[in-house]
Amino acid sequence: MLGAVATITLALSVGTVEVLGHRGCGGHEVMRRNPGGPVINNAAELRSLQSRRLVQRQVTDEASAAQSTDPSTECTAYSYEPVTSIKSSFPTIWETATLVSGDTEAASLFATINSTVNSKVPNIKPKGTSTGDFSNVGYNATDPDCWWTWRQCTTPESSTGINADHTTVPEPDTWGLGFDDGPNCSHNAFYDYLRDQGQKATMFYIGSNVMDWPLQAQRGLEDGHEICIHTWSHQ
Repeated sequence: MLGAVATITLALSVGTVEVLGHRGCGGHEVMRRNPGGPVINNAAELRSLQSRRLVQRQVTDEASAAQSTDPSTECTAYSYEPVTSIKSSFPTIWETATLVSGDTEAASLFATINSTVNSKVPNIKPKGTSTGDFSNVGYNATDPDCWWTWRQCTTPESSTGINADHTTVPEPDTWGLGFDDGPNCSHNAFYDYLRDQGQKATMFYIGSNVMDWPLQAQRGLEDGHEICIHTWSHQ
C-alpha cells in the first residue's frame, strides 16, 4: 500500500537517464494529527488498558505497533512516554519552528549555518505561501535563484560554492527511492512492501509528524532506511 506515505517522490534512474523529482509536495495538508491518547509507561499498564478495551489506541510499543496493517488501528491516537517526556524541549508542532529558549546547542548550530551555508546563498526570499499558493508570485524568467519548481534547475550559480544536485545514478539498473512527508500513521503496509521487495529508501520525515507518530518513525529507522529531515512543520 504505497499510499501509506501520502506524498511520494520517486527518484528513479536506470543507467545514466536523468532523474526528475517532484515540483513540490503537500505535506502541510496531508498528515493526520495525533491528539494523544493514554500514556503507557510499562507492559503492565499496557495489558491493563487492553483488558479495559479503551477506545484510544492500545498498542504503544514498537514491536506490537509494527504488526498492524489496519489504518483505523494504526491511526488511533496514542501517547508514547519517551516522546511526551521531552516534548517541551522542541518547538511547538505544526508551527514555524523557532529556537527553544535555553537550547544553546541549537543556537550554536544555527549560528554556524548562518556563517557558512547561508553566507554563500544570495538573498533569496520565500516564494508563495506556506500552503503552496504561488498564484501571485512574480519571478525573473532567467531563474537567478536556481529555483527547482520554476524550471528544474539543478546547478546553482558557481559563486555560491554549492555543488550541483545529483540527478543521475551511474550504476546500471539502480533504483533511487525517496519518500516525502512521513511518517504517516498508516505506515506498516508501505514498510512491509519495501521489506518484501528487499528495498531501502530515503525517508524525508517532517519533524512534527515524528512527534505525532514516533513509533512509525522508529519503524523506518529500525528497517534500515536513510532518514532525512524535511523541515519541522512543512512551512
